[in-house]
Amino acid sequence: MRVLFALLVLSPLLGGCVRAAPAPTMERIRQSAPHGYAYVGGGLGTPVGLLGAGLGVMPLSWGSVDVGAGLSVDGLQTAAMASAHVPINDQAALGVSTGVSAGRYEKDLDGFFDEGTDERKVWEWAVWYNNGVQLRHAINETRMLRFEAGVGVPVGSDSPECNAGESECRRAQVPIVPYAGLTSEWLF
Repeated sequence: MRVLFALLVLSPLLGGCVRAAPAPTMERIRQSAPHGYAYVGGGLGTPVGLLGAGLGVMPLSWGSVDVGAGLSVDGLQTAAMASAHVPINDQAALGVSTGVSAGRYEKDLDGFFDEGTDERKVWEWAVWYNNGVQLRHAINETRMLRFEAGVGVPVGSDSPECNAGESECRRAQVPIVPYAGLTSEWLF
């Protein structure tokens, strides 16, 4: 009888204290779409270079679009990318990305062991079509880490300047560039 009384009397009082567990972090982020985000990141060969920053929007729970700029070894790099992602657990989502990047590119024609000459081919701008995979990890409701890896395929460039021999200059092309990087995203 006391237990029944306690349940009847105390249940309404405890109701305000007992709450359902919050949704998993990645699910809360997906449910908050549409939202914007700012990012800072970089890596080797990434579409925004060694170190870059940008802004993005997640208009749908499964997709995002971002634009950014940064510095590569050869100068300014810009990029526009789109991605689609699906959650793989409470904290992470796996995705694919595609987009374009452009920037200055230099090809050292001397090779790894430079014999004192400075033979290079320089494109003031080159454009790459990028495809990659992403793994996003939610740290909390407003911050995520994004690991990405992929490949950039050259699709266009200006006429390069070359200070090497004619045959060396003719052979040197803008290469296919593999990339890998880490980015920190802040949602707003």
